[in-house]
Amino acid sequence: MNVAEQIARLSQDLPPEKQTEVLDFVEFLVARQARTTWTIEKRRAIVAKTMGCLVETHTSSDTFAGRKQEEKAKEERRWKP
Repeated sequence: MNVAEQIARLSQDLPPEKQTEVLDFVEFLVARQARTTWTIEKRRAIVAKTMGCLVETHTSSDTFAGRKQEEKAKEERRWKP
C-alpha cells in the first residue's frame, strides 16, 4: 500500500469535518509546492530594484533631523544682532 492509499484509508475513518481539514491541508501543500522557487539571483534582482526605488526616500529620522536644523537656523537668525 502506497502513501496516498494509506492517507485515503485513514481519512475514511475520520468525521466529515476532519476529512475537510485533511483536504484543506493537502491543497495547501500542493499550492505551496507550485510556488516559484527563489534563486539567489532572483532575490538579488528584487532587492536591487527595490533599493533603487527608495534611494531618494527619507526616513522619518532624516526628516526630523532636517526640520530640527531648519528650526535651529531660524532661531539663530532671530537672535542675531
